[in-house]
Amino acid sequence: GIRKYRVHSVALQTIGSAHHAPFLERHQHAMPPLEVWSFNLRTEFQEEADGEDGWSKRREGVAELIRSRRPAVICTQEATEAMLNFLAERLGRTDYAWLGTSRSLDRPDETAGVLFDKGRLKPLHAETVWFGPEGSLPGTPSWDAQLPRTMELAVFSLRSGGSGQGDLLVVNTHFDHVGVEARVRSAEQLAAALKTGGEQWPSAAAVVTGDFNSPKAASNGAYEALFGRCAQLQDAARVAERLVGEVPASTIHKFKGLSFDSKQGDGTVVLQGGDPKTLDASHIDWILCRDGTGSKLTPVRYEVVLEQLPNGRYPSDHYPISCTFEFQVTSPPQSRL
Repeated sequence: GIRKYRVHSVALQTIGSAHHAPFLERHQHAMPPLEVWSFNLRTEFQEEADGEDGWSKRREGVAELIRSRRPAVICTQEATEAMLNFLAERLGRTDYAWLGTSRSLDRPDETAGVLFDKGRLKPLHAETVWFGPEGSLPGTPSWDAQLPRTMELAVFSLRSGGSGQGDLLVVNTHFDHVGVEARVRSAEQLAAALKTGGEQWPSAAAVVTGDFNSPKAASNGAYEALFGRCAQLQDAARVAERLVGEVPASTIHKFKGLSFDSKQGDGTVVLQGGDPKTLDASHIDWILCRDGTGSKLTPVRYEVVLEQLPNGRYPSDHYPISCTFEFQVTSPPQSRL
């Protein structure tokens, strides 16, 4: 199922109005670097269980961490609307907005919400897609998943001081922690959505982010399913020109930081099975990318953000991961007929 929704604090253009976007002259210069994060925020619903690591005790530090770095796009997992509203308020409503929809339709629940810098990105189109077979009901679990799961798709126009513009497709998700089949089927559905997005917005480069609850192993299925169906897809962690700082064994650490050494994640998630010679083999948080016909993304800097809060605790039970891209418009956006 597909639901469209409003962008919070930003007027959302309809997909129809995008057909009449002015024909843009070729932009000869690369735009400012584009930093994209994937950040599982650890939901506020675990406030009591998390004790000193509860959201209410972390949220100011999380906002400050984001404000200190000012990434253009922060693709979140586990964030409720209340959490996203808090961050948007702290970051400044004139600077950041968010889009996202509760995965459950009968109550406010977690989202795969996307925070974005309004000065850099202008939303043209957005939708929420629930994972599931054809005809399945939005807001319900599918296959062997324990919970309803979604992906957020958003198309942005990129602006740089009015001197140029290009299109970017962002797909953000959070795969189920229990459903083994669901993770593979969700990867297949995401790959199909990426293909459709490429047909509808051919000039757009794409960034795919998420907590995939899957290590980067062919035996796992989800990683293989995505890359097997998307020939042009690249893993930013593996192709970036520069890796910054230490690469931990795992991107989930359950508030233990670098001392976390478990091979078991949540539910059925096994944090092993990848090539042991590869530093990120057990990482379940990924940033992937591909070029469009009219725009090019070059991953230049990749980092697992290990920064702690001033009190020595961690911003979440996952590290945020960051990739800075060089973004170039190679031709004017094409008509989306």
